[in-house]
Amino acid sequence: MVFFAFCRCALRLLPGAVLALLACVAHGADIDVLLSEPTAVYGEAAASLKAELPGHNFQVFDVRDAPAAGQTSRIVVAFGQRALQRALAERETSTIVAGLITARTHESMAAALRGRRATVVILDQPYARQIDLVRAALPGSKRIGIVHSPEGESALAGLSSAAREAGLSVVSESVSGSTELHAALTRLLPRCDLLLAIPDNLVYNQATLPNILLTAYRAGKPLIGFSPFYVRGGALAAVYSSPQQIGRQVAEAVNRALAGGSLPATQSARYFSVGVNPTVARSLGLSLDSESDLAGKLEQMGGDQ
Repeated sequence: MVFFAFCRCALRLLPGAVLALLACVAHGADIDVLLSEPTAVYGEAAASLKAELPGHNFQVFDVRDAPAAGQTSRIVVAFGQRALQRALAERETSTIVAGLITARTHESMAAALRGRRATVVILDQPYARQIDLVRAALPGSKRIGIVHSPEGESALAGLSSAAREAGLSVVSESVSGSTELHAALTRLLPRCDLLLAIPDNLVYNQATLPNILLTAYRAGKPLIGFSPFYVRGGALAAVYSSPQQIGRQVAEAVNRALAGGSLPATQSARYFSVGVNPTVARSLGLSLDSESDLAGKLEQMGGDQ
């Protein structure tokens, strides 16, 4: 997915931290933790999980090194798609708590999750929270522009519904290939007050993002992104959940599992951060609240569905 492709470029491996986690092997551990890759993103989530659950024993594995199912504990935490796939395939009797899973991945794995004692913390922000960021950061904006491919149709529908409930509207352009992007933006930008990025690999990727940002900037329209990478790259703002925040929420679900409580089938990301780019705001002549003030406003608005 787009988020992880950017994270791999923006965050290098943290050998000390990740290897320290992988070295924390205790036989008879209470909790197995599977990482899709031994990278900073997954290592930070695992470190947060462990910090939130003191007093428990952990075994942390890269999926390539995870032991056979017969040697595992009754609770398995899976960070990322590959880790969740392996947990579902091999840990039939275990309780599974997964994090750093995109909404698209969750949808594709719905059948495999059905009937299992499992819960998933979705990485994507709830649609209402994304619309709340637009309302908080750009209170005068009424028309939200979205460019999407067939992959983004579900997000378009969810955001359109959330926007209507907030008294805003979504105008959109559909593309079937990256060569259509410029023409789509040329048609869309005059009809909207801002551009809202969605996790759509065909539209938003490393190759297309610079041109999208430049085209929007030249039109005087801010881009709202969905990760800190976007903010650093030139987006006005973004709301996102960090690996540490996902790890914290996963830990809460693990606590419920340890206590024998029921688990929801899926959970929206509860904890989040807001990033802003003051340089872009000044260039566009916009007055923008601080990151902490915007995050506080989003908390009060409570868009978590």
